[in-house]
Amino acid sequence: MAKAHERWKPTSEINESDIIHTAQTVAYNRAISDLICGGEVTWEEMQGKASTKVTFDGPPPSPETEGEIRKEEIQRAEIGQMLLEMSAGDREKGADILEGVTEWTNDKGELIPGRRDIRQLTLKQMGIVHHKVKAEFNTWKENT
Repeated sequence: MAKAHERWKPTSEINESDIIHTAQTVAYNRAISDLICGGEVTWEEMQGKASTKVTFDGPPPSPETEGEIRKEEIQRAEIGQMLLEMSAGDREKGADILEGVTEWTNDKGELIPGRRDIRQLTLKQMGIVHHKVKAEFNTWKENT
């Protein structure tokens, strides 16, 4: 999950849903081992008794959805590159820029703070944020 070819992946490449599903699987197996065995047991001791693995019900993702996810990954990487370039490699400054681009005002006139991490952006937000960051990047590029 977090390693590829015996090397740790950068956090931007780790899929959050994989982490959630692995954590759920571990939690279920620990709960079952506590109920059945009364405490900590090894994975080998659990095999065949009552171990479970979290799976998803429903059809596999459609090609359109997979295409959207791939597009999202590309846009997320482009946003990261533009932010790093605008912030001269300073991640904190890049987070400040992203927060400024993603903040908004709700119907009550309250300012809703923006996202400081590109991993927090949803699939629906990605296209809008990509467009805004690209516009900000082009303006920055013209002024430098």
